[in-house]
Amino acid sequence: MTDPTDEFDSLFPDRSSRLPIGRQLVERLRAAIRNGGLAEGTRLLPSRELAARIGVSRNTVVAAIEQLVAEGYLVARVGSGTFVAHGMVRRSAAVAGTPPLLPPGARRHLDVAHAVAFAPGGLGAFRDGLPDLDAFPLAAWQRLERRARSLTARFAYADPAGDKRLRAALAQHLRQFRGLSLSEDDVLIVEGAQSGFTLIADVMLEPGDAVVCEDPSYAAARAAFTARGARVLGVPIDDDGLVADDAPPARLAYVTPSHQFPLGGVMNAARRASLLAWAQRNDAYIVEDDYDSEFRFNGAPLQAIQGSDSSGRVIYVGTFSKVLAPGLRVGYVVAPPHLAPALRAARAVGSLGTSALTQAVLADFVREGYLARHVRRLNAEYQRRGEYLCELLRDRAGDRLTIGPLTGGMHVTVRIDARHDDAEIAARARERRVFLHPLSDQCIARDDVRGFILGFGSTPREAMPDAVDVLAELLP
Repeated sequence: MTDPTDEFDSLFPDRSSRLPIGRQLVERLRAAIRNGGLAEGTRLLPSRELAARIGVSRNTVVAAIEQLVAEGYLVARVGSGTFVAHGMVRRSAAVAGTPPLLPPGARRHLDVAHAVAFAPGGLGAFRDGLPDLDAFPLAAWQRLERRARSLTARFAYADPAGDKRLRAALAQHLRQFRGLSLSEDDVLIVEGAQSGFTLIADVMLEPGDAVVCEDPSYAAARAAFTARGARVLGVPIDDDGLVADDAPPARLAYVTPSHQFPLGGVMNAARRASLLAWAQRNDAYIVEDDYDSEFRFNGAPLQAIQGSDSSGRVIYVGTFSKVLAPGLRVGYVVAPPHLAPALRAARAVGSLGTSALTQAVLADFVREGYLARHVRRLNAEYQRRGEYLCELLRDRAGDRLTIGPLTGGMHVTVRIDARHDDAEIAARARERRVFLHPLSDQCIARDDVRGFILGFGSTPREAMPDAVDVLAELLP
């Protein structure tokens, strides 16, 4: 017979057992305490409520509690209740035996968990992907939020594809700022770009399908495809982006054409046209990740590939995590009209939408021009920070690294000799609260790309000299 202290059972009695219900309750409560199922200091429900919850008499519960108080497992405090005593937890040894095999989907998700793992440590110099949170237009946001709080509809279910007003505002914004061709019905609101990649993978991919990705490229996006069972095929890039003529047939191609992540280049017009031709030729689709294209420092404005697509082959993904704040958890997918219904259906299956209040505030924030003003202010500030950072790098470590192009965005890439271990250097820098994201983390097959992503969105200029000194000290 199994020792009841070896496992945590429900407190509900087993009516088919010959063991009296009162004794069952004592043994089950004792087992829960000894195994930590009821943590030290936990306050038990009042006896009358506990009795009603598990379907026994109150006298049975009172008797069980009195016995466990006498044994020292529980402590009764007059006027406060009954609590689990301290020092009574006993961790049982692991039960021998072979655990069940994980299903393939579970194994795939575990295999890519490192690519999307949350990096602890809070704020620090050079964290990439993080905007200047101190510049968040809090007063304007709170004013719009107070207005939106009067809408009782925010407490109800809403369209899983997103707030209609927000989708309309976004469509107008993207037509003007990114040259997209779209209607509000093509827009889906998701919980950030990562949610968008997962949605696309669920709809567009079957296990075994191929996905072409730039090498190096954003590892978290690749994780969404790999977790779906896709085969990621890396195509090395140069300063002008991915060479589609070198790409094998695939179901999807994932690209960051306006500001290549992580190396920072821009895909030129010829490469964009070649990529669209590749998609047409292979009956494939292009996932265009436009993650921080709002911030551009020089040159003519860049139109998104989606705006040049006449065949419905581009799925566009954007996010407010970079332009406003990641804590909002709002991104968007712009689908070709023939795919939008399927993506909306998948969205409803996987999620009933993000915060209605946040969407309502964001709709007004975009429509009333706050977003455009915020982008203008930050674009100028990020350019100043990026240029200052590059100047520091040239002065203090320019002989040991190559500084990537600074065309826009919130980061600059520096490359070091490929013989050196960028991950080991980054680990040592993190101990000093300097976050150097190693380029090797973003590579698929290449072993000739080593260096670091240096985010300056959340790093004020006054913090940069000391952080660059740490980098220079650690460089071989």
